[in-house]
Amino acid sequence: MARYLRETGRISAAEISYRSIKRYLREHPEELPEILGHNESFIFFREVTEGPVGSLGEILTAGRSIATDAAVFPRGALAFMRARKPKLDRDGGVESWTPFSRFVVSQDAGGVIKGPGRVDLFCGSGTQAEMLAGSLAERGELYFLVKKRGNSR
Repeated sequence: MARYLRETGRISAAEISYRSIKRYLREHPEELPEILGHNESFIFFREVTEGPVGSLGEILTAGRSIATDAAVFPRGALAFMRARKPKLDRDGGVESWTPFSRFVVSQDAGGVIKGPGRVDLFCGSGTQAEMLAGSLAERGELYFLVKKRGNSR
């Protein structure tokens, strides 16, 4: 969607962000069908009682579950990630950035999460999580913990 809005001149490359996309869609509801029709990723939702469920059939944990390309990374594997996360103001604007690191589990996949250079961190549910997730587009490091093959000498 961001690419389409940028290519059609609706939002400049310098201004493109989660907040600017959301604002544009709110201000131009008549364009919504056209814009959504160009979305590269279609997500189908179903109602759940105990939280969002990832592609492994397990409930996702906010801040600890990641989505990766299953063709590249081992599904269900433990990993260690390092990146930066934003400190947000009341309106969801980024005030500053702070480094963070944590163990995560590869519990999900997604239509646009392709290749070794992409991972999405599940930030949770609700307004704060939505604002945080919409602000994350950071480079970081991801280390999968896998058993070494061969002799264990």
